[in-house]
Amino acid sequence: MPRPCSICSGPEEKHHAIDEAILHREPFRGIARRYAVSHDSVGRHRVHIPAHMARSADAAEVASADSLLTKVADLEAQARRLLAKSEKCGKLAVSVAALRELRNVVELLARITGELRSEHVALNVQVISEEAAERVARAFLVRRGLIETEAHET
Repeated sequence: MPRPCSICSGPEEKHHAIDEAILHREPFRGIARRYAVSHDSVGRHRVHIPAHMARSADAAEVASADSLLTKVADLEAQARRLLAKSEKCGKLAVSVAALRELRNVVELLARITGELRSEHVALNVQVISEEAAERVARAFLVRRGLIETEAHET
């Protein structure tokens, strides 16, 4: 006859704490050390966690991920609104800043969804004056047909 699970048959409070730690995907070695049980006991015990507890932990994780994605989507929408407003007002420096923020939001979203791995990202930074940034932004917007060239420009 198999031996009963030492964690299930142990103190109720300890049992529930170990269940929570497993559901939060803590390393078995850390759980074993913290609650003075063997690593193997923790591994065997994980199949004894009630299914409804495991489902609720998964649901909480999905809800948390949905919440994070919603926040990132809100940031993206706000950056797009700022970009459109600054382009409409002709504030090129603000448009460049809004584009930069939009790029950062898209990068964050790609990292969250796993489409971009951080270890493969190379970021080159070039420092230029505000006037040069405005010239570059104006040229970009003119080429895209978003603004017209001014009469005094060549």
